[in-house]
This record gives sequence, structure tokens and C-alpha cells, in this order.
Amino acid sequence: MTAQDAPAAITQILPGRWSSIDWRDLWRFRELFRQLVWRDVKIRYKQTIIGFAWAVFQPLLTMAIFTLFFGRLAQLPSDGLPHHIFYLSGLVLWTYFSNALSQGANVLVQQQNMIKKIYFPRLYLPATPVFTGLLDLALAVVVLLVLLLGAGFVIHTRMLVALPIVLLASILALGINFWLSALNARWRDVRLTIPFLLQVWMFASPLAYPASMVPDRWAHYYSLNPMVGIVEGFRWCMTGQGALDVVSLAIATVSASVVFITGMIYFQSVDSTIADVV
Repeated sequence: MTAQDAPAAITQILPGRWSSIDWRDLWRFRELFRQLVWRDVKIRYKQTIIGFAWAVFQPLLTMAIFTLFFGRLAQLPSDGLPHHIFYLSGLVLWTYFSNALSQGANVLVQQQNMIKKIYFPRLYLPATPVFTGLLDLALAVVVLLVLLLGAGFVIHTRMLVALPIVLLASILALGINFWLSALNARWRDVRLTIPFLLQVWMFASPLAYPASMVPDRWAHYYSLNPMVGIVEGFRWCMTGQGALDVVSLAIATVSASVVFITGMIYFQSVDSTIADVV
């Protein structure tokens, strides 16, 4: 048998185990992830008149509506805070969180051409809106600080505690995005339910009213909502009013960790079939 008659070598590419995360690939493609985040930032404000001001327009407009209807007309309590401060101190973080979910759920469908052409860690796609939104959050926090100073509050080292709370909200958003984006790649009606679910979730969180309004008999069930501890904790960090609810934050930490870990595992389990069904 000559060398020409020898059978050609065959290279077979198989998907990894469903539970395995290729951390080396995530590190190797880190520059791609930075480019994805930067691309989304540029696209979001390209050809806009007021540019980055859109980052604060949404929470400010929602604050004005809440102040008028819930503060002035319904006269709901605000835990001793000025109504506009109470609402905005919760809305800046909620707006970041809800926008990350709204954009992350449909990201695999939007990027299907990229998914079908080249290989890269697809976990980066649902993670991109979470990191892109941090810039908008930072701008909204600056506006909140300006309003706090105008209302007589002072800058305090307590505000640094807001950083791990923002990290907690980001981890929760990442985990949910892993779940939703993978599910939406197969069932497109998943993204259609997101606006309704976010609206329900918003009113189930202490944004239009303080958590202290919830009756004691429901308080334990209410605190199972991870955004209760996150929103209330962030509000305490920024204003100093009330007390930091360690129990609610512990529940939020456990919930975010579980959602994040299970979301990564589920996303990885369907990763090999995403290009076929998207």
C-alpha cells in the first residue's frame, strides 16, 4: 500500500459535556467580549440627538410619573424620604436590571448570523447587555447623587456598599439571561412574555411603595423576591434611611447564585444545538 492509498485522517469535533464550561475559551476570547460590549454601546446612541442623556431619561420620567400618581395623588408613604428621592433611588437600579433582561432574552435570535458562521463562547452574548447597561447605570447614579445633594443629603462612605449590591443585581440578571436567551432560541414566544413579567415584577418590588407597607403575615413571602433585598439595600446605601435588611439580602444572594449557576449549566447543555434551532 502506497502513501497515496492510505486513508485520510478524519478529525471529529464533538460538543463538550453538558455540564462543562470551557473557562480557557472564555479567557481566550475576552477581547471579543470587550468588542461586543463596546459595539453595543456605540450602536445604542448612534445617530441620537441627546446621546447618553437617554440613560437617565427613562428613570427620571418614571420617577416623575410615580411622584405624581403614587406620591401626590395616592399619597403612599416613602419611609421619610422626599418622594422623588425615594422613587429614583430604586428606579435607577431597576431600570438597569429590566433593560438587561429585555435585551438579553432575544440576543441569540438577533445574532443568529454570527452564531452560524463562527465559533466563540456563546455565553458572551446574553452577558453583553448586562455589562453594557453598567454605563447607563453609572450615569443614572450621578444624577441621583446630584438630586441627593440638592435635597440636603451628604456623600457618605456607606454608598460604597452599593457596589456589591449592584454586582448582586448583575449576577441575577446574568443568570436569568442565560435561561431566557436559551429558551427563546427554541420558543420565540418567550420574549413576548418578558414585558408583562417585568411589569408584574416591578409592582411586586418596593419601587412605588416601601417594603414596610407589606403586612407582617406576608412579609416572609414577599422577601423571597430577590429584588426586594436588592432595591431596599441600594436605597439604604444611597440615602441612609431605614435599615439594611440582612435577611432579604441573604435571600437575594442565594437566589442570584442559584439562578446564575443553573442558568450557565442549562445554557451549556443546549449550546451545541443553538445554531440549529435559532
